[in-house]
Amino acid sequence: MPVVTNPITPTLSVSELRALANRHALPPIVDSQLAKTVTLRTTRPLRAGKTRQYSLPEIDFQLLEALGDSLLEASICRVLYTNVTSRADRSAVLFSAYRSVLRNNGLLAQLSHGYRLHLTMSPPLDPAGTAAGAPFSVSVTKILADSFEAYIGGLTQASGEQVARSWLEPLLIDLMGLIYPAVEGPDAVSRGQRTPRTEPNATPRTEPVAAEPVAQRPPKRPRDDA
Repeated sequence: MPVVTNPITPTLSVSELRALANRHALPPIVDSQLAKTVTLRTTRPLRAGKTRQYSLPEIDFQLLEALGDSLLEASICRVLYTNVTSRADRSAVLFSAYRSVLRNNGLLAQLSHGYRLHLTMSPPLDPAGTAAGAPFSVSVTKILADSFEAYIGGLTQASGEQVARSWLEPLLIDLMGLIYPAVEGPDAVSRGQRTPRTEPNATPRTEPVAAEPVAQRPPKRPRDDA
Protein backbone atom coordinates (compact mmCIF):
# COMPACT_ATOMS: atom_id res chain seq x y z
CA MET A 1 0.00 0.00 0.00
CA PRO A 2 1.64 3.28 -1.08
CA VAL A 3 1.84 5.89 1.67
CA VAL A 4 3.40 9.31 1.09
CA THR A 5 6.66 9.63 3.03
CA ASN A 6 6.71 12.82 5.11
CA PRO A 7 3.34 14.03 3.76
CA ILE A 8 2.98 17.77 3.22
CA THR A 9 0.10 19.34 5.10
CA PRO A 10 -2.52 20.20 2.47
CA THR A 11 -4.00 23.67 2.15
CA LEU A 12 -7.76 23.48 2.51
CA SER A 13 -9.89 25.81 0.43
CA VAL A 14 -11.96 28.57 2.00
CA SER A 15 -15.14 26.71 1.06
CA GLU A 16 -13.88 23.49 2.68
CA LEU A 17 -13.04 25.31 5.91
CA ARG A 18 -16.41 27.04 5.96
CA ALA A 19 -18.19 23.74 5.38
CA LEU A 20 -16.32 22.16 8.29
CA ALA A 21 -17.11 25.09 10.57
CA ASN A 22 -20.79 24.97 9.61
CA ARG A 23 -21.12 21.23 9.96
CA HIS A 24 -19.20 21.06 13.24
CA ALA A 25 -20.21 24.29 14.91
CA LEU A 26 -17.83 25.49 17.60
CA PRO A 27 -19.38 24.81 21.02
CA PRO A 28 -19.37 27.90 23.24
CA ILE A 29 -17.20 28.06 26.34
CA VAL A 30 -19.78 28.69 29.04
CA ASP A 31 -17.32 29.95 31.66
CA SER A 32 -16.77 33.66 30.95
CA GLN A 33 -13.27 33.74 32.47
CA LEU A 34 -12.12 30.74 30.46
CA ALA A 35 -13.70 32.20 27.33
CA LYS A 36 -11.65 35.35 27.87
CA THR A 37 -8.44 33.46 28.62
CA VAL A 38 -8.46 31.49 25.37
CA THR A 39 -8.52 34.73 23.36
CA LEU A 40 -5.11 35.83 24.67
CA ARG A 41 -2.31 36.00 22.17
CA THR A 42 0.78 34.84 24.01
CA THR A 43 3.08 33.70 21.22
CA ARG A 44 5.95 36.10 20.57
CA PRO A 45 8.51 36.19 17.75
CA LEU A 46 10.85 33.21 17.89
CA ARG A 47 13.84 35.40 18.71
CA ALA A 48 12.25 36.20 22.09
CA GLY A 49 12.87 32.60 23.09
CA LYS A 50 11.55 31.35 26.40
CA THR A 51 13.38 33.83 28.64
CA ARG A 52 10.60 36.41 28.88
CA GLN A 53 8.33 36.53 31.92
CA TYR A 54 4.72 35.52 31.35
CA SER A 55 1.85 37.23 33.13
CA LEU A 56 -0.62 35.15 35.12
CA PRO A 57 -3.30 35.29 32.37
CA GLU A 58 -0.69 34.15 29.85
CA ILE A 59 0.24 31.25 32.12
CA ASP A 60 -3.44 30.29 32.28
CA PHE A 61 -3.52 30.35 28.47
CA GLN A 62 -0.48 28.08 28.30
CA LEU A 63 -2.11 25.61 30.68
CA LEU A 64 -5.31 25.53 28.63
CA GLU A 65 -3.25 25.08 25.48
CA ALA A 66 -1.47 22.10 27.07
CA LEU A 67 -4.81 20.61 28.12
CA GLY A 68 -6.21 21.09 24.62
CA ASP A 69 -3.09 19.61 23.07
CA SER A 70 -3.40 16.45 25.17
CA LEU A 71 -7.08 15.97 24.34
CA LEU A 72 -6.41 16.62 20.66
CA GLU A 73 -3.69 13.97 20.65
CA ALA A 74 -5.95 11.44 22.38
CA SER A 75 -8.85 12.16 20.02
CA ILE A 76 -6.64 11.82 16.95
CA CYS A 77 -5.39 8.44 18.17
CA ARG A 78 -8.93 7.26 18.95
CA VAL A 79 -10.21 8.26 15.51
CA LEU A 80 -7.22 6.77 13.71
CA TYR A 81 -7.34 3.53 15.66
CA THR A 82 -11.00 3.07 14.78
CA ASN A 83 -10.54 3.89 11.11
CA VAL A 84 -7.10 2.51 10.30
CA THR A 85 -7.52 -0.83 12.09
CA SER A 86 -10.70 -1.47 10.10
CA ARG A 87 -8.69 -1.55 6.87
CA ALA A 88 -7.19 -4.67 5.37
CA ASP A 89 -4.07 -2.68 4.39
CA ARG A 90 -3.58 -1.17 7.84
CA SER A 91 -0.05 -0.44 8.99
CA ALA A 92 1.87 1.58 11.53
CA VAL A 93 3.16 3.72 8.66
CA LEU A 94 -0.38 4.65 7.62
CA PHE A 95 -1.29 5.48 11.22
CA SER A 96 1.80 7.67 11.67
CA ALA A 97 1.28 9.48 8.36
CA TYR A 98 -2.27 10.53 9.19
CA ARG A 99 -1.28 11.44 12.74
CA SER A 100 1.56 13.70 11.59
CA VAL A 101 -0.74 15.68 9.30
CA LEU A 102 -3.61 15.97 11.78
CA ARG A 103 -1.19 17.19 14.48
CA ASN A 104 0.57 19.66 12.20
CA ASN A 105 0.40 23.33 13.20
CA GLY A 106 -0.30 24.25 9.59
CA LEU A 107 -3.57 22.31 9.60
CA LEU A 108 -4.54 23.49 13.09
CA ALA A 109 -3.91 27.09 12.02
CA GLN A 110 -6.27 26.64 9.08
CA LEU A 111 -8.96 25.26 11.39
CA SER A 112 -8.46 28.15 13.80
CA HIS A 113 -8.87 30.60 10.94
CA GLY A 114 -11.89 28.72 9.59
CA TYR A 115 -13.56 29.08 12.98
CA ARG A 116 -12.57 32.78 12.99
CA LEU A 117 -10.73 32.53 16.28
CA HIS A 118 -8.26 35.13 15.02
CA LEU A 119 -11.03 37.74 15.18
CA THR A 120 -11.35 37.31 18.95
CA MET A 121 -7.66 37.52 19.87
CA SER A 122 -6.24 40.12 22.20
CA PRO A 123 -4.15 41.87 21.05
CA PRO A 124 -5.61 41.41 17.55
CA LEU A 125 -3.62 39.97 14.70
CA ASP A 126 -2.71 42.07 11.70
CA PRO A 127 -5.56 41.48 9.19
CA ALA A 128 -3.03 41.51 6.35
CA GLY A 129 -1.40 38.40 7.80
CA THR A 130 -4.64 36.46 8.16
CA ALA A 131 -6.38 37.11 4.86
CA ALA A 132 -8.58 34.22 3.75
CA GLY A 133 -6.75 31.91 1.37
CA ALA A 134 -3.36 33.57 1.92
CA PRO A 135 -0.40 31.60 3.33
CA PHE A 136 0.42 32.30 6.97
CA SER A 137 3.86 33.23 8.26
CA VAL A 138 5.60 30.92 10.74
CA SER A 139 4.70 33.12 13.71
CA VAL A 140 1.05 33.56 12.65
CA THR A 141 0.74 29.81 12.08
CA LYS A 142 1.98 29.17 15.62
CA ILE A 143 -0.38 31.76 17.10
CA LEU A 144 -3.41 30.35 15.28
CA ALA A 145 -2.55 26.74 16.15
CA ASP A 146 -2.02 27.62 19.82
CA SER A 147 -5.36 29.41 19.84
CA PHE A 148 -7.16 26.34 18.49
CA GLU A 149 -5.57 24.08 21.12
CA ALA A 150 -6.33 26.58 23.90
CA TYR A 151 -9.97 26.68 22.82
CA ILE A 152 -10.16 22.89 23.07
CA GLY A 153 -8.65 23.15 26.55
CA GLY A 154 -11.08 25.86 27.62
CA LEU A 155 -14.03 23.88 26.31
CA THR A 156 -12.82 20.77 28.13
CA GLN A 157 -12.33 22.64 31.39
CA ALA A 158 -15.71 24.38 31.17
CA SER A 159 -17.96 21.58 29.91
CA GLY A 160 -16.02 18.36 30.33
CA GLU A 161 -14.06 16.01 28.12
CA GLN A 162 -17.11 14.29 26.64
CA VAL A 163 -18.54 17.55 25.29
CA ALA A 164 -15.20 18.48 23.74
CA ARG A 165 -14.72 15.03 22.19
CA SER A 166 -18.26 14.90 20.80
CA TRP A 167 -17.42 17.99 18.74
CA LEU A 168 -13.75 17.31 18.00
CA GLU A 169 -13.77 13.68 16.89
CA PRO A 170 -16.43 14.01 14.15
CA LEU A 171 -14.47 17.04 12.93
CA LEU A 172 -11.29 14.95 12.74
CA ILE A 173 -13.13 12.22 10.84
CA ASP A 174 -14.26 14.71 8.20
CA LEU A 175 -10.72 16.10 8.05
CA MET A 176 -9.43 12.63 7.21
CA GLY A 177 -11.73 12.67 4.21
CA LEU A 178 -10.07 15.88 3.00
CA ILE A 179 -6.41 15.10 3.66
CA TYR A 180 -6.23 11.49 2.48
CA PRO A 181 -4.72 12.36 -0.96
CA ALA A 182 -1.81 14.04 0.84
CA VAL A 183 -1.27 10.91 2.94
CA GLU A 184 -2.00 8.12 0.47
CA GLY A 185 -1.24 9.82 -2.82
CA PRO A 186 -3.48 11.57 -5.37
CA ASP A 187 -4.56 8.26 -6.92
CA ALA A 188 -5.85 6.86 -3.62
CA VAL A 189 -9.44 7.09 -4.86
CA SER A 190 -8.77 5.04 -7.97
CA ARG A 191 -7.02 2.42 -5.84
CA GLY A 192 -10.08 2.27 -3.61
CA GLN A 193 -8.00 2.91 -0.50
CA ARG A 194 -9.79 5.89 0.93
CA THR A 195 -9.85 5.64 4.70
CA PRO A 196 -13.35 4.87 6.00
CA ARG A 197 -14.91 7.53 8.18
CA THR A 198 -16.21 5.86 11.30
CA GLU A 199 -16.75 7.48 14.66
CA PRO A 200 -15.07 5.76 17.63
CA ASN A 201 -17.41 3.33 19.39
CA ALA A 202 -19.93 3.72 16.58
CA THR A 203 -22.23 0.80 15.95
CA PRO A 204 -21.50 -0.63 12.49
CA ARG A 205 -24.34 -0.25 10.04
CA THR A 206 -25.60 -3.53 8.70
CA GLU A 207 -28.27 -4.30 6.18
CA PRO A 208 -31.27 -6.10 7.61
CA VAL A 209 -31.19 -9.80 6.90
CA ALA A 210 -34.42 -11.52 6.12
CA ALA A 211 -35.22 -14.27 8.56
CA GLU A 212 -35.15 -17.75 7.17
CA PRO A 213 -38.59 -19.30 6.90
CA VAL A 214 -39.37 -21.67 9.70
CA ALA A 215 -40.25 -25.12 8.51
CA GLN A 216 -43.85 -25.82 9.25
CA ARG A 217 -44.55 -29.10 10.95
CA PRO A 218 -47.57 -30.98 9.66
CA PRO A 219 -50.56 -30.62 11.93
CA LYS A 220 -51.19 -33.47 14.28
CA ARG A 221 -53.96 -35.79 13.34
CA PRO A 222 -56.69 -35.98 15.91
CA ARG A 223 -56.60 -39.13 17.96
CA ASP A 224 -59.27 -41.68 17.29
CA ASP A 225 -60.61 -42.64 20.73
CA ALA A 226 -62.82 -45.28 19.30
